[in-house]
Amino acid sequence: NMCVASVMFVLLLHHGPHVLAGEPDYVEKSEPADASLDGQTSKCILQTKMRQSIAQVSQEATNTVVEESESTETLGSVPFGWKALQPMPDPEMYKTKVHGKCLKIFDCENAPIPCDCPDAPTPCEPGTKDTYEFGVSGFPGQITQNGTDIEMTIEGGVVKKCHDHSGHHLCTKHAVAAGPYATTNLLEVKKGDVASYAFKAHKASDNDNYELFAGLYSDKSGLVDYQFHRGDATNWKTFELASPETAQYYVEFMLASYDRSGGCVVGSKINIKDVVACQASPV
Repeated sequence: NMCVASVMFVLLLHHGPHVLAGEPDYVEKSEPADASLDGQTSKCILQTKMRQSIAQVSQEATNTVVEESESTETLGSVPFGWKALQPMPDPEMYKTKVHGKCLKIFDCENAPIPCDCPDAPTPCEPGTKDTYEFGVSGFPGQITQNGTDIEMTIEGGVVKKCHDHSGHHLCTKHAVAAGPYATTNLLEVKKGDVASYAFKAHKASDNDNYELFAGLYSDKSGLVDYQFHRGDATNWKTFELASPETAQYYVEFMLASYDRSGGCVVGSKINIKDVVACQASPV
């Protein structure tokens, strides 16, 4: 019954985040681009885990499931659903989405600050490309769904214009190819709240890098916040996209792969879970 659920909720609050298993290792805030909460668990993740725990306890006690309206009203975390999962790349759309955006580069020694970033030096290394195509038109990616979690994969595709280098640094000069992408349904996010998601990248066999663009779009104002980053394998991390006004929003995730090895064949695989609207984590 709900009394048991309430007791469980109080216990979770009393014992703190260390009782929640499988949490992401840190939270990355979208603004400023380099602000992260190392070692601190996302408030969204805590809300989601508490909601799941309360639902589990209630189900075990009464053999019923807590309604979503009850759990979200109590804990303030509302999940996005998926509207579209598209395995076929759209290189021109990806190019349009990332044009002029600041690319953050992880897992690269002495990584340059790309040209479109506010603190880029002069001269600077370009973070975006003139083309994001594969050598074979229509080369498919893969995207699968397991409940609310998704996995997106680019596997063994030859990039177009592989040797047309832009820049000079190992982590920026090689080609990039766009892969599958996913879009959520619309959901209300209040002013000052966030759309949060957890993300994991797998190690590529040839040391190529994933590249991910995640954008928060309002039905009133279009793109309002984004993350655009490239890197190697990473354990679960949580990112937050800020809502500047109360509106209906959707989140779009687009995967690409950077030819870090310079071998002209790219691959990357990522997982995304816990895409929810909730209160922002404290700075």
